[in-house]
Amino acid sequence: MAIRDFDVEEEDRRKKEQLLAEKMRELDVMRDELAKREATIERRLFHEKRQLERREKELFDSVEKRVQSLSEQEQSIAARQEELERKLAEERDETIARRKEYVQQMQRLEDFRRTLEIEKLRLTEDAQQTLQDNSKKFVKSALSLLGKKEDRFHVISVVWAIAGALSLLSGVIIAVVTMISSSDSYHQAPGASLAYYFFHLFRGLVVVGLCGVLSRYAFVFSNSYMHESLKIGERSHAIRFGELYLDTYGANAQWEQVKEAFAHWNISGQSAFAKAEQGSVDPALTEAASKLLDKAMDAAANLAKKPEPS
Repeated sequence: MAIRDFDVEEEDRRKKEQLLAEKMRELDVMRDELAKREATIERRLFHEKRQLERREKELFDSVEKRVQSLSEQEQSIAARQEELERKLAEERDETIARRKEYVQQMQRLEDFRRTLEIEKLRLTEDAQQTLQDNSKKFVKSALSLLGKKEDRFHVISVVWAIAGALSLLSGVIIAVVTMISSSDSYHQAPGASLAYYFFHLFRGLVVVGLCGVLSRYAFVFSNSYMHESLKIGERSHAIRFGELYLDTYGANAQWEQVKEAFAHWNISGQSAFAKAEQGSVDPALTEAASKLLDKAMDAAANLAKKPEPS
């Protein structure tokens, strides 16, 4: 019994040793696998460490470069800022100097303006008084001259009008006398023909025509002189208006205002003598001469129809 138990125990012990040996083998296998895994992990960790070191180095180099670039840019900006501040200071100093110079110039101009105003105030009264006196002298002499011309032109116009009336009256008298004398000569002259009568009648008409032309030109010149006389009167009126302005505002009148006041005294326009020279023969005179000639021809025909005395 005891031997059997011992065998069983021995058997159990061998089984346990076998089991333990198997366990130990499995443990060795697991240790080998674990060692391999540890080696793989160590290699991986070493590789990753190398990569991390390389990346860290690259990152450090990049940061160093960036820091260096930023430092250079900062130095450049600082130098540029320094230059700008220097230029700004120079421009500020120049602006201050120019402002001082401008203030000094403005002060000199203000002093000069005040001096000119004082001089102007000193000379204004004398200048205005001189202007007023000279203007009055001019107005007086101009009115005197224009008055003389107006009277002379008016007298010449009347003389020409009288000459024209006398010429016209002489023409009428000569026409009547010529017609009567021509008729008497025609009837009294023995053997006188109708041509003899027309010769005397035409001679009288020529004289009458000359008297008519003389009266025409006399009236034209009379009208021209009268027109010039009236024009001189208008000039005198314009000058008197300027004289009224000087008497009213002479103390404060300026040269431009004086010129404007006397702007219309020298009235522009074509002279009546130029119109008289450019005028043609009056149609009324031509028509009157034609009617007179027709009447003379009718009278001559009537005289020619009368029987001759035996």
